[in-house]
Amino acid sequence: MLRKQIKLTLALGLGLIAAIAPPAFAQASPGKIGILSLQDAIFATSEGKKESENLEKQYTPKRNEIKKRAEEIETLKQQLQTGADKLSAEERNTRARAIDVKTKALQRDTDNAQSDYQQSAQEIVDRVGNRLVELIKKYAQDNGYVLVLDVSVSRSPVLWATPAADITKEIVDAYNAKFSAVAPATATPKKP
Repeated sequence: MLRKQIKLTLALGLGLIAAIAPPAFAQASPGKIGILSLQDAIFATSEGKKESENLEKQYTPKRNEIKKRAEEIETLKQQLQTGADKLSAEERNTRARAIDVKTKALQRDTDNAQSDYQQSAQEIVDRVGNRLVELIKKYAQDNGYVLVLDVSVSRSPVLWATPAADITKEIVDAYNAKFSAVAPATATPKKP
């Protein structure tokens, strides 16, 4: 009889715990986890695409100039090599110094152009990226996400995720919907 009472008490206690526990566990459920490639999202937005295209157009003439100068230097080097035996030592040294001066100037101009390009690209990333981060926060809160991870970084902690967890497209669509009417706040372009 005592055993029956213990079993009945235990069964009622477990039943009560089971009835109370699901709501408690439901409140503590972890929620959804999303991933996105922030870098891809930045350049997939309408603004990011447009700004990237403008940046490329802005720096194409400088790239072409640098390429032309590099080809010119290469031609001068070949001419010096093929005609070295016909030139006096003084003429060879003069031409070699001229090539060296042009090479150093080209390297300096290439470094400056690369730095300017990277700075302009970073301004685009910062501007669009800051807007995206705010939009991601709102999207995550509105859609029950407790964590959104950026998988565009090389040392991402995400080793695998189901494609359903990727919210990059949704974020890009939301960004384009929100900011498509907003003209991009571009800085005054630098002359290459």
